[in-house]
Amino acid sequence: MIHVKRIVTGLSRIDHAEKGDHCFQVHLLRQGVLHRKRFADALFGGKSGALKAARAWRDEIIAKYPHLSRQQYAQILRRNNTSGVPGVYANRNGEGEITGWTARWLQPGS
Repeated sequence: MIHVKRIVTGLSRIDHAEKGDHCFQVHLLRQGVLHRKRFADALFGGKSGALKAARAWRDEIIAKYPHLSRQQYAQILRRNNTSGVPGVYANRNGEGEITGWTARWLQPGS
């Protein structure tokens, strides 16, 4: 049985007793790129060494690729967007015909 426990955002503990797999895993998605690395207890001098190395690598990735601001996130053109403009959506009737448009945006300070 595999036991996975989330420690903090992007950092989990994995214990797979049957395979002897004991490690911490960092799993972060930043700007469309997946950053993933495992830190095995056996390679880092035990559980505490693996945790220390995993936290350091996680912090390095977060510093290099910080979270997007709400405004930056809102400007991403989504796959299901058909207008070509972030935040602008077509309203369609039951037959799929466009009946109007809706625009959504963030107010400053919200």
